[in-house]
Amino acid sequence: MRDRLIASSPGKALAAVELVLSLGWNGMRHRLPRRHLQAWIAMPRAPKSSRAGVLTPDAIAAWSALLDRAEAFRDLAPWRWINGTSLLGVRDHRSGQTDWCSIMGQGGETFGVVIYPGDAGLSSLSRMLGDVPDEFDAVIQQFALVLTFNDRDYVTKDMAAVLKACGRRYRGANAWPELIVHDPGYFPMPPRDIEHLRRITTVLESLLEMCAQAAKQPGWDMHDAQDRPWVATLDASGMIAVVREAMPTIEAAPLPVVPIDEVAVARVRAKPRRAGSAVLIDWFVGSAVIDGPEAEGRPYFITHVMAFDPSSGMILGVEMGRLAEVWEDTAKLILKISESTGVPAQVILRRPEALTIMGPLAAALGTDLSLRPETADVIRHFRDQLGAFGR
Repeated sequence: MRDRLIASSPGKALAAVELVLSLGWNGMRHRLPRRHLQAWIAMPRAPKSSRAGVLTPDAIAAWSALLDRAEAFRDLAPWRWINGTSLLGVRDHRSGQTDWCSIMGQGGETFGVVIYPGDAGLSSLSRMLGDVPDEFDAVIQQFALVLTFNDRDYVTKDMAAVLKACGRRYRGANAWPELIVHDPGYFPMPPRDIEHLRRITTVLESLLEMCAQAAKQPGWDMHDAQDRPWVATLDASGMIAVVREAMPTIEAAPLPVVPIDEVAVARVRAKPRRAGSAVLIDWFVGSAVIDGPEAEGRPYFITHVMAFDPSSGMILGVEMGRLAEVWEDTAKLILKISESTGVPAQVILRRPEALTIMGPLAAALGTDLSLRPETADVIRHFRDQLGAFGR
């Protein structure tokens, strides 16, 4: 996910994007206004300086405590006996949230642990392990903390700044700790919130206890016959209780409700209809990153909402923004196309949830929605064309 659109100058980046857009998805030429193209220019591969800034004494103390546990975890090297399919839970006695830990390293390549926080983290893991994960969403929608141990050359500038502030240096292969937060739609970065750092420290403390127990009893970490993992709770006195618990049932997250721009709908409905016309709309999260003032300190991947003419392959419009606003941007794009060329008779969608989310807007416009999962080829072709300029 760290690859992104790169150019030696804004002019060259703009020219590259113009070429991609001019091709369309099947070679048909189509150009968007230059003001739309400006937003496609991506940021550099890495910032010139760390975003970590100057750490406060409290932040340094929190990081130092966390790094102590991370180093102990590295030295214990529990991947030598922990099964890669085991999940180990750690419950916060205050909030009741259970974080789920999966230890990496059994393959001898990547060493560390992935922490999936609460139901949201477990749900993201479930999506990635699903029978048919959505190829466009699985990675960018991971909600997890990833602690790995790398060679010095692979430590990011952000993490290197943290280690320097805490006075930490390491020698040897796979010795340097790196802690990264994966939050859907955002560029992976080290955590910043002090309470968050303290919570991760607590998780590592409990995890160390469970891994030490598993070293004494081979197979201890495995789920039992009822598929129940071990869950540890560290209470206020520092005592750790470890019990078997059933895996929680994760309810599907409620679908967002997109407000309807009644004024725009009334304006569009007054325009002539386009009998027999259709528009294909879908979105993907690209590898380009916004890292300027508009990112407000949280660099994010650009989400591209694309509209195509399914018969010609021409690009009819595009909206770019944050993943969290993708459905609002989808509705905005439908309204823009309807206002410029008339309400299409049919809007073709690839994602099943889009039928429900866009249903009220479609009803207000008087257009039909249809589900066509096979149209993934269209968006995949465009995404791959755009991504080729980042290599």
